[in-house]
Amino acid sequence: MSMSSSIDVLLKEVLRRNSTDIAGIMISSKDGLPIGYRFSDEGLDPGSVAAYMSALAEDQRKVIGQLGLGKVKTTIIEAEKGKLVVKEEGDHLIAVIAYPDANLGLIMVEMNRLSENLKKAMNPR
Repeated sequence: MSMSSSIDVLLKEVLRRNSTDIAGIMISSKDGLPIGYRFSDEGLDPGSVAAYMSALAEDQRKVIGQLGLGKVKTTIIEAEKGKLVVKEEGDHLIAVIAYPDANLGLIMVEMNRLSENLKKAMNPR
C-alpha cells in the first residue's frame, strides 16, 4: 500500500469513528501543500485550506514566540458555525474542521492517535 493510500485509510477511519463531531480533516506540509484530506463539504479547495493552515500556524508560532510560551502544539479556533483545530506534528499540520457541538476532548484523542499512526505510515520499518 502506498503512503498516500495509507493516509487516506487513516483519515477515513477518523471520520468513520467521529462522524457526529468532525466535518473534515486534513494533513498538510507546514509550507502549505495538501498531503491527504477528507471534507464533508466538497466545495472546499484542499490547496487553499492547506495554504490557510500554513499561514495560521506561522502566525501562531510568531505570537507564541513573542509571548515566550515555547513551541505551539495545538491551535483551537471556535466560530459560530464550527471549530478549527490545528495540531503541529513534525513537518506536518493536522487540521480538523469540527461541528459546533463537537467534543474537543475526543477530537484531541483522535488527533493524537492520528499523529502516532501518521508517524508509522511515513516511517515504515
